[in-house]
Amino acid sequence: MTGARFKTYPAYKDSGIEWLGEIPAHWEIRRLKDHGAFVGGAGFPHECQGVVGEDLQFYKVGDLRSSSDGRKMLEGPNSVSRDVAAKLRAPVIPAGAILWAKIGAALFLNRRRVTTRPCCIDNNLTAYIPDGTHVSTDWALYWTSSLDFRRLANPGAVPSLSEGYQSTLPLVAPPMDEQYAIVGFLDRETAKIDALVEKKERLIELLQEKRTALITHAVTQGLDPNVPMGDSGIEWLGQIPMKWEVVRVKNVATMQAGVAITSESIEETGEYPVYGGNGLRGYTSSFTHAGDVVLIGRQGALCGNVNYASGEFWASEHAVVVEPLDGTNVCWLGETLRSMKLNDYSVAAAQPGLAVDRILALSIAVPPKDEQHRIADFLDRETAKIDALISKVQEAIERLKEYRIALISAAVTGKIDVRESTVDPGSGTR
Repeated sequence: MTGARFKTYPAYKDSGIEWLGEIPAHWEIRRLKDHGAFVGGAGFPHECQGVVGEDLQFYKVGDLRSSSDGRKMLEGPNSVSRDVAAKLRAPVIPAGAILWAKIGAALFLNRRRVTTRPCCIDNNLTAYIPDGTHVSTDWALYWTSSLDFRRLANPGAVPSLSEGYQSTLPLVAPPMDEQYAIVGFLDRETAKIDALVEKKERLIELLQEKRTALITHAVTQGLDPNVPMGDSGIEWLGQIPMKWEVVRVKNVATMQAGVAITSESIEETGEYPVYGGNGLRGYTSSFTHAGDVVLIGRQGALCGNVNYASGEFWASEHAVVVEPLDGTNVCWLGETLRSMKLNDYSVAAAQPGLAVDRILALSIAVPPKDEQHRIADFLDRETAKIDALISKVQEAIERLKEYRIALISAAVTGKIDVRESTVDPGSGTR
């Protein structure tokens, strides 16, 4: 698809690498180590991590967070002194080196970052330093970003790429002036794509804010704008419809923690779904609960998440099962709990946990049963519309990201000649 929009080079030759195929006849095919050096990281004791204000930045895999531009090196929370680095025999990585993960799932996230000042790295990272004579840093960044580590990694329970193996990976090297021209093109065009992605991501944020506001208004104000209102006596609720009743959560629902289950007991398919703190985890052969309920994440980052379950299912220890009482509408109840920002009621600890007793004691505004059903139907209908819009925007973002990857790959492998080309990623025309 990308190639049809650009001209090709006048002559090609076989690269000798099956997945790479042909490259322009005047390009070189070498190994990464032929035009650069590899430097491995070092193991830093925990007491040397988390230090702020030292003269060498210290990077771990988690610091290579997602970014459209790998040349924008993030400043992480860790730094070390040169004296500590020397004692640990940790190499100092110069500015202009390209960092990437060499072990674990981070291998497949395609995160490459260029160092902007001298730094140290831990032993799960690799630093590649282009020679600058035959290969520029910017060209090497685009080239290594096009390498599919998922295909190249050593298989196993923990995927990995040794420095020795990485050094033998292929490097396509056009003449330097051509490298600069292609990099300039990719900088311009990927910036346009990134700007489009940013706009669409902002649109998703606005839609999510609209969704949240819609839910909050419906479960605290009702659907009739002309209904008489009165003071709820609850600071966060303010004015509520006069017909609504203020009661404690324990008057409309029960709450209990789920039951522990091992990962070995969870399969991809099975008879009964297993729900955790963030919804469906898989399936198992027995169940702990039955009926239509609300599930709340009760630990860690998922604390306060709201989901639903119905029928027979297993609720894990990471979820709180909320069962409505006396005909209380489960959807109204769930969305009311969602609007309450339950994470604010977690118990502060190394692993935050939901304070169930505290939530049961909170006061909420409860509409009559028939109004609960109307609110639930309204929210089901209106949030479905917003969710459909969000899904379409997300699909558009994925297509843009796929196009970005394809454009870079085609340019740096010489499948297209972009030295004098421009393209509009929104229209797909030159």
